[in-house]
Amino acid sequence: MGLFSEMCGIKIMAELNQPTVSVVIPCLNRAQFLVPTIESILQQDYPNIECIVMDGGSTDDTLEILHRYEGRIKWISERDDGQASAINRGWQLCHGDIFAWLNADDLWEVPNAVSQVVAYLHTHPEVDLVYGDCGAIDADGNLICMSYLHEWDLKYAIENCDHCIPQPAAFIRRRILEQVGWLDTQLILMDQDLWYRIGLIGDIRHIPIPLAYARRHSSYWYSRSYIVSTNCVRIIKKIFKNSELPEEIIKIKRRALSNAYVRGMDFAWYGRHWKTIFAYAQMAIFTDPSNVRKALGRFTRYVRLGSKEEVWLGWLLPILDLSTMPRRISRKLRSMLKPIGKSSYPQNLLGDRDIEWSWVASQIPSGPGHALDFGTGRSFLGLIAAQKEFNVVAVDLTSVQWLYRHSRLRFVRGDILKLPLLNDHFDLIINCSAIEHVGLSGRYGVNENRPDGDLEAMKHLRELMKPGGTMILTVPVGQDAVFSPLHRVYGKQRLPKLLEGYTIVKDAFWAKNDDNRWVMVDKDAALGFKAASRSPDPKENIYALGCFVLRKYVNCK
Repeated sequence: MGLFSEMCGIKIMAELNQPTVSVVIPCLNRAQFLVPTIESILQQDYPNIECIVMDGGSTDDTLEILHRYEGRIKWISERDDGQASAINRGWQLCHGDIFAWLNADDLWEVPNAVSQVVAYLHTHPEVDLVYGDCGAIDADGNLICMSYLHEWDLKYAIENCDHCIPQPAAFIRRRILEQVGWLDTQLILMDQDLWYRIGLIGDIRHIPIPLAYARRHSSYWYSRSYIVSTNCVRIIKKIFKNSELPEEIIKIKRRALSNAYVRGMDFAWYGRHWKTIFAYAQMAIFTDPSNVRKALGRFTRYVRLGSKEEVWLGWLLPILDLSTMPRRISRKLRSMLKPIGKSSYPQNLLGDRDIEWSWVASQIPSGPGHALDFGTGRSFLGLIAAQKEFNVVAVDLTSVQWLYRHSRLRFVRGDILKLPLLNDHFDLIINCSAIEHVGLSGRYGVNENRPDGDLEAMKHLRELMKPGGTMILTVPVGQDAVFSPLHRVYGKQRLPKLLEGYTIVKDAFWAKNDDNRWVMVDKDAALGFKAASRSPDPKENIYALGCFVLRKYVNCK
């Protein structure tokens, strides 16, 4: 049993007049995923669950599956007015005191997700909505990572247009739904809108236990990215039409709307809707000029990430030229572009390169010898090794142009697993924030997924090292996760596999504190850090850092 089951005990459940938990499954042509979803409900150890499948007229094998479960679940199959409408109708047909919904490819944690929630709500009658942790799974049901989650805070959620409650892991009392109203059928982000409305008058709590899993379909966001991006702005505008908002919420209206445009840019990026990205960057700035660094930073990052064909939209950039703006606005924007001491986004990755590069630089020994700078990027680490009299080969998947040349430093473009490099050759390998990307498609021109590409690359690098050679390594660490297509995070399960065949000579761990500053922490704190992927912009994500000096086993190939 989980934390709260232990706390409340099975005895409580036996003594309760157990309330009915009603779950609605909206469905349209999801036959390949529907059975696991239904089974995750039927396999719960809580006995009083009502399940209704609202099918929108599927043309695949959905009806055949529903007939198989006749008598164990309820279902309706007919055309509807969309997902929110189907869920609303299902809830209105339900008899329960606690409501939930699972999309037709989501899963509940088996067997005690519901029993833990009911036990918690029994001991906390004041709570209107409770949510737990939620894993992200692929089409085959493999755990990819833990979904982004932020402790509930109404002001933070509205100010950052933050969708911090994972819908499959959320359970809602009937009383609060009847008070705030059902899902808004005009919104595709209807759950985010509902969390805000409940948060304004109700009590929302998070319990730190896994309750559900949601499938990630990149094609979903690509196909709906424009609608979702516009919904970000619509939701925030809708909130501020409420005439009874608390004063602390009213004060953040301009920043909230500006961040809604920024968040809309994130979703627009999935579908490469450049007109929306450009327009929202402008609107974010003019809505709140003090937010210019975040808006322009996001915009320029997406321009850099775009392909050469996409970046021809550079003809739009002159419109953002400060010299063309009214003098008053131009002065304001120039002042806001100056460096500031504190990030406006709590616990992000700002400053991670300062930690990684300084660590690597401090550990590079003196040559002579042969060195490999793997995943060199724009760093100067290979140059430092060259200045310490190593002959350096710098490798990267993409072209790199440095502002310097050195007789002992040369660049080779290519895949480390395919380049014709000599085994037992390198005295030193610099592996700074690179290995976590190997095998993940979607970035750096990589189109092939290799789930163990990072482990294969570490083995190959070991083969390239001389016996007793040194590797200086930095990687994201925390609770094990894969944030496709960005990077992996190495925790208690994956990190030992990554370091297999090496001796750890020295290590150091860093994490962000509450002031968004990097501080040294111990290994347990670093590997227990809950990493989060907040947006397609890597800098908006968060994890801890692991820094290592490694030696190759003399007898290890």
